[in-house]
Amino acid sequence: MNIRVTSITLALLLILNSVVLAETTTQFIRDGEEISEVTLYLEEDVTDDGTKVEFPNAEVLDASYVVSGGADQDGNYAEDVSVTISGTTWEYSGEGYGPLGQQDEFSDGASKRSASFSNGDGGETSLKLLLPVNATITDAEVTLAGLPPAGELGDYQLTSENTNGGSYSTYPSVVIDGSDTFAVWQDDGNLENKDISNLYKILFNSRGSSWDDPTVLYNNDNNYVLSEPTIAGDSDYLAVSWLSSGNLQGMYSTNEGNSWSDVITYDSEYYLYYHDLEVEDEELYLTLSIYAPNDDGEYDYKIYFSKSDDNGATWTTPLEVSDSNTASRNMYPKMDVDGSDVHISWLGSPSGTGLSIYYSTSSNGGSSFSTGSQLSGTANTIDVDVTADGDSIVVSWIESGTSTGETYVVKARSSSNGGSSFNSEITVSSTDDADVNAVRSTNDGGNNFYISWTRTDNNDNLNIVVSRSANSGTSWNSAVEIDGVGDAEQRGLGFIDADSSKIVALWVDVYDGDGASSDPDIYCSYSSNDGSSWSDLEEIGSDQYYEADSFAPALAYSNDYVYAVYWDGGDNDPEGDTNGNDVMNDDGDIFFRRSADDGENWDDVVVISNSDTDGMTYDPPSYASYYYAYYRSDIAASGSNVYVVWSNYDYDNAQYEIRFSKSTNSGNTWSDVSVISSSASSADTINSYAPTITTNGNEVYVAWQQYSYDGTTTAYNIISRYSSDRGDSWNSATTVTDSDGTHYIPEIAYGNDIVHLTWHAYNTDGNAQYTIEYASSDDDGATWERQVLRNPSSSTGWCWFPNIATEDDNVYVVWQDDDWDENAIYDMEVVLKKSDDNGETWDEGTLLVPSRDTSTSFTYMLPAVTSAGGYVYVSYQDYNGATYDHYFKFSQDSGNGWSDEYTVTEDHLLNYAKMDLTIDEDGKTYFGYSDDTNIAEEEAEDNDVFIRATIDGYPTNPTINLDGGSDDWDWPGEFNPDNSPVTWEDSGENGASKSFAEAIEDGLQEAIDNEDTFVDEYGVEMANITLTITSDTDGRVGFSELKIEYTVDFIVDQDLLVTRLNNLVDGTDDSETTAETKFSVSSSTNGKVILKDLKIVTAEADLEITQMDFSNSSPKEGNDLVITVHVRNTGEGDASADITYWYDGDNEIGSRTLTGIESGNTETISITWEDIPAGNYEVTASIVDSVPKDTSQGDEDTISQSINIASADPEITTEFSFDGIAVEGSEIGWSLSIENEGDKYGNIKAYIYENEEDEDNLVYESPITKIDVDVTKGFSGSWLAKSGVDEFYLKIVDTDDDEVLNGEGDGEYLDVSVQKMPKLTVSNIEWVDEDDNPIISFSEGTVAYAKIYILNEGSFDVTASVELKLTKSDKKIVPTPAYGANINFNGDTETILMINDEYPKAVFNSEGQLGFTGSWIVDIKLSNIIAKNSEEQIWDSEELVFTNKDYRVEVFEPPNLSLTQFTANRVDIGEGEAVTFTIVISNDGEAEATGNVQILQSSSVVGTTSFTAPGYDSIAVTYDWSVPGNYDGEVNLKAQIDPNSVNPPGGPEDRVTDDFQILTLNVEGTVNVKPASESGTGTGAWIVPLIVFVVLIAGFGGVYVMYRRSQPSAEETDSFGDMGGLPEQPPIAAPQPEQPPAAAPPPPQPEQPPAAAPPQGTLLSITVPEGAQPGQQIQIKAPDGRVVAVTIPAGMQPGTQFQVKI
Repeated sequence: MNIRVTSITLALLLILNSVVLAETTTQFIRDGEEISEVTLYLEEDVTDDGTKVEFPNAEVLDASYVVSGGADQDGNYAEDVSVTISGTTWEYSGEGYGPLGQQDEFSDGASKRSASFSNGDGGETSLKLLLPVNATITDAEVTLAGLPPAGELGDYQLTSENTNGGSYSTYPSVVIDGSDTFAVWQDDGNLENKDISNLYKILFNSRGSSWDDPTVLYNNDNNYVLSEPTIAGDSDYLAVSWLSSGNLQGMYSTNEGNSWSDVITYDSEYYLYYHDLEVEDEELYLTLSIYAPNDDGEYDYKIYFSKSDDNGATWTTPLEVSDSNTASRNMYPKMDVDGSDVHISWLGSPSGTGLSIYYSTSSNGGSSFSTGSQLSGTANTIDVDVTADGDSIVVSWIESGTSTGETYVVKARSSSNGGSSFNSEITVSSTDDADVNAVRSTNDGGNNFYISWTRTDNNDNLNIVVSRSANSGTSWNSAVEIDGVGDAEQRGLGFIDADSSKIVALWVDVYDGDGASSDPDIYCSYSSNDGSSWSDLEEIGSDQYYEADSFAPALAYSNDYVYAVYWDGGDNDPEGDTNGNDVMNDDGDIFFRRSADDGENWDDVVVISNSDTDGMTYDPPSYASYYYAYYRSDIAASGSNVYVVWSNYDYDNAQYEIRFSKSTNSGNTWSDVSVISSSASSADTINSYAPTITTNGNEVYVAWQQYSYDGTTTAYNIISRYSSDRGDSWNSATTVTDSDGTHYIPEIAYGNDIVHLTWHAYNTDGNAQYTIEYASSDDDGATWERQVLRNPSSSTGWCWFPNIATEDDNVYVVWQDDDWDENAIYDMEVVLKKSDDNGETWDEGTLLVPSRDTSTSFTYMLPAVTSAGGYVYVSYQDYNGATYDHYFKFSQDSGNGWSDEYTVTEDHLLNYAKMDLTIDEDGKTYFGYSDDTNIAEEEAEDNDVFIRATIDGYPTNPTINLDGGSDDWDWPGEFNPDNSPVTWEDSGENGASKSFAEAIEDGLQEAIDNEDTFVDEYGVEMANITLTITSDTDGRVGFSELKIEYTVDFIVDQDLLVTRLNNLVDGTDDSETTAETKFSVSSSTNGKVILKDLKIVTAEADLEITQMDFSNSSPKEGNDLVITVHVRNTGEGDASADITYWYDGDNEIGSRTLTGIESGNTETISITWEDIPAGNYEVTASIVDSVPKDTSQGDEDTISQSINIASADPEITTEFSFDGIAVEGSEIGWSLSIENEGDKYGNIKAYIYENEEDEDNLVYESPITKIDVDVTKGFSGSWLAKSGVDEFYLKIVDTDDDEVLNGEGDGEYLDVSVQKMPKLTVSNIEWVDEDDNPIISFSEGTVAYAKIYILNEGSFDVTASVELKLTKSDKKIVPTPAYGANINFNGDTETILMINDEYPKAVFNSEGQLGFTGSWIVDIKLSNIIAKNSEEQIWDSEELVFTNKDYRVEVFEPPNLSLTQFTANRVDIGEGEAVTFTIVISNDGEAEATGNVQILQSSSVVGTTSFTAPGYDSIAVTYDWSVPGNYDGEVNLKAQIDPNSVNPPGGPEDRVTDDFQILTLNVEGTVNVKPASESGTGTGAWIVPLIVFVVLIAGFGGVYVMYRRSQPSAEETDSFGDMGGLPEQPPIAAPQPEQPPAAAPPPPQPEQPPAAAPPQGTLLSITVPEGAQPGQQIQIKAPDGRVVAVTIPAGMQPGTQFQVKI
């Protein structure tokens, strides 16, 4: 007992405690008022968020609310209800859910459903609907109707009529042998079936007295491309050959063609293009045009010859007959063989453009051939043939005519000597031939030769004609027409053969007068009087019956008739009112049929397109989907009015047009065909395609696609026209679109006085996308309002082929969409959009047919739609990997709900085959399509048109049960449109045994009992209520207007709601006592939603601090100290606490918030006490606030603890570096690293100065930065490098006490090295000759060396590449060398450029160019600049390039020098005396010239002086000379310009004859020279002269030695001593033998001392003058006044000095 009391007490305490520690919120807030229930009247798609809720800012323990619903004031119920609170959403929405409070749809979302029975004897089926499991039913009703089966189709009904499609028989070849005629041709029929792929077969027939039945020689089972069937031989041996996809095949017969060999294939290495075959003595002769390589590997067409004597088993090696060197493109060979003579003619191109006629012959059976000869002229040729009899040969051809109006003409040349020569060409055709084609020739073995061709006369009619020559081609008679049946538009490809008794001609003709259809057939005619007259034509057996294709049906229903129009390629009545056929793609027709018994039987065909101007209506099976729609027909019907439109090609106007025909008596009779599309002007092109039509009684609306081109602009537009009088008259055409893209294939519909159009378009807004377009008109098409129904964003989202239907206000558009879900995958799906307001607005679209398999190949689904009576049917084609079957889906509630997929066809193989639909007023639907499977079990396989329709029949004795017990509803007898629909609402009426509400309640309970329920993601539990329906017969029980009203309360208690509310609490400031959120409620319809029974349960808290910890028990001043406290929660629910920390009572350290303290747990929270001061302190922590509130706060909420903090100081070290090399004028990054190695943080500032501390030198000042102990702080920046800065001054300051912390308190200096980037400039250019003498003038022939001074203004030592050239306009002089690599240029240094140890040499040679004189630019480029030290490579060597074009060289016309004057200041002079010569040099040229003038006595140079002669000017120079001593008499002197010294050299006009002048001096001597016999005394007088002579000889000997050293060595001279230049000269100053020494003084006078000659051995220092060169002789004046000639030693340059002794 005590234990029980204790337990009860504890339980009560727990309950009381939980009550105390939790709080519940139950009130909503609406318009500021607290209420317990909120009723919301929602508007469609408008969110109501005016309901709020406030609850304590504490942990949420639990939360829930209740949602209910009902009808609003207007009876509307909210559908797709969504309620969101704090980001947590609850929804009542899903397929089949219906509105909240009223169920009006079935489980698949459809508002109408039907129970269908189609097993032949009724059966049992079921429908399902959904209701909440806790729903209470208040009212319910449903409408029931007896209906025929909807998804079940009746039998296949053949709609199209079998017609004769004929075949394409062409390219005949014939040979005759006496009374026998043998023919072959190619045909796309094989006598049983026609190949839809149009691949040819080879057919054969023969004639004795009449033509036999044809046979198939080669059925072409391998689907080769066949051409050029040829027959040759005679009755004993026939051979047939043909080309087969580049190969040659053939057969032979030895029994007049009754049997044939197997196919023989000629083996060729290359592709064969053309050939001809002949038989001679049962040997096969073959000529071929082969595309083969020439010797150079280039391919060309060539003519070859080969033959076989073993029936084609082996062949001779092909022998080339043509010659590619003579003509290219050798093609179309023709051959005739007569005994051992082989004649070949062909077409070849002698010029590579037009084709000419060539001929070659062999007289030895083809072992060798003559060189091909050209028979035609320059006119282009297109066809050729050759025929021969003995030496008589005729070559005929077709070439372009020369007369006005002639297109082509037939010409021929004949030979009477076996082809050795040919007569002149003859024009065989006449003015009757407006054009010619297909020339063929033969002969009868005598003198008669024949040429046939196809004539086009001046009325564009075609005839086969033959011309005869009775003299082997010398002349020709007028051509005779041989076809004998009048004119035709399609006739040609004639072929003839002859023997001595007759001529036979075969050709292709579309003649149908013999009962054949108008397909191309082979006809034959004979002449037995040399071609003067011809027999009646005979069809040789090529005309066979082949079943034609029927395709592209269009359907309409009206006046109890099903109408069908379709395209047909056959002749409906060849024997009577023929309409031709479409074998040649020129005469397909539009057939009309009608049925009064749902397609089981059809009236006779009416060919409504058959008219005098009937043209092409293209064969749809031969084209892809676009073409199918372009050339389709369409039909519309209203009452007894039936209207048809189609696209037709008008040959006369060369355009596609829209044609129209009507019937006003349900198709019994038809109006004449009229054209309703626009015609093109002569300058424009207009083609109209893809017509579509709709009607409303007498009103007719037509639209089509129009292509137009006006010579500049191409446009694809949609055009419409309207007739109010059944098409008797039409309004003007209206352009619906405005050329804003490409618009395709419209579809039209009418409803509620509005015309609707849809089509697909491309690139309407420039986005290269296909879009679905829509337009509507309420004024009969006068104006249109356009919309875009689908504009995909994905590039793969193609959408096309829309179709449209209307009923009442509803408009339905379906289309194929290749990426509806925009996942960039070609899905190929069918999408439907619906408008319920006549096209003003549209729903979002329904994916009606999802992709079956995205891995299958592309499929044109080509959907179609029709509607009536609330039924909507959509058909489409889909590919299942093997077949293209047709399917459909239907809706019986105006497109809201859709059935499963139903199949129309089985194993349908035709792609691009759109199905058409029509529907009657009762919902019976007809499906029309074309099928190539032989459903009708006909003999011939072809494409036929079939119709299938939904079947009739109604359910009998139907019952409905919802709870598994007795039936809730049953109907005795047949339930059909006569006694339904009925409403099931109350019990006891309309077949109901209980009310529908009671039945639903029972069904709901049955579902709950059977656990047939499910819970959705929002916690809503729904029950699947099953309605079981039975019937004794097939049919359908239709359910519509479903309405089940109920009440229900949904308790929303999601776990996520608690989480989200707690997230809200976590995000609410702890200072707030409450948290707030709101409800957001919406629905997709108007309706009422109720919120009630709100419960939000929150927790309270009880907290205490149990412990305090320090991170360091012995901290130092300035460090950080982490203080941690432990907080325990003994309350209910999670809590958070605000904790504040102090030291010494009132010094606050800071506050922290501890969150997530779970009930019963202890959590820790820390705070960092930063920069702690030295001293002893008491630290306190206290809980100052909490969430939820702690109502029991006391001493346990506070804790204190003491701590001692020691004092400390910082210690700083630094590291500084640049990011690279500092370059003057460039920004350079720098980095400063500061580390605190002390035991206290420091608050520091760093200063950097240039050179020294000065405010103007400040580079960087850091912000105040705290550096903790053992922490490194980095600083960085950039500096604009300057010259003159050698160091930085760095100062680190403690901002707390302004002490400098680095450099022992003085700061520190950092070395800085500033470099300069390489900058190579050209500082000077000097031009010198090869002896290093300056060149001051340039002209033709100047050879100059460039001394280029290059200064490296940078500080880096570099190497560079140098490129040189001199340019003037488009001329260029390239020095040698002109390029040098890796040339050194040291920093801050000027370098004279030498490349390969030599100066660049420029030769100024015009080489005959005009404009050589003038200013030449010296173009210098320095590139590839590389630092010698790779670590200094801081620049991009490809970008650092220097160029210089500042220097010029002026090139003048060459100088033209003459020495015009040579005079002396006196001509009478004593020996040893000085004389001054004046020499005048004239320069008649442009260039300034420098050079030397030599003074010669005899041949010895006694003096030299330099000159500079300006252009077009004269210059006078003087020269001082001393007359030699001991001389008496005349001295003849010559002043002459030294030509080797002139620079620049003279031009061609400079003559040497005017380069010198002669001067004679009269010398009065004082010493007489005695004869030798009288010289016994006076020996002493010779001593001084002899000494001087010896000295001079010694001096000249030294000069001579130096001169010889400067000359080439013996090895450099040739064996004969030729130095290659001027003859070797003796020493310049050698004395004349007959004269005394030059410098002998006069004899002494007794009373005077000797003359003032310098003493022997006097040394003189001589400075080399400007312009002088080593080896040159100059004259100096000695101290005693004498003029002495001195030779400049080798190596001396101007300005240098040397010494001579005189």
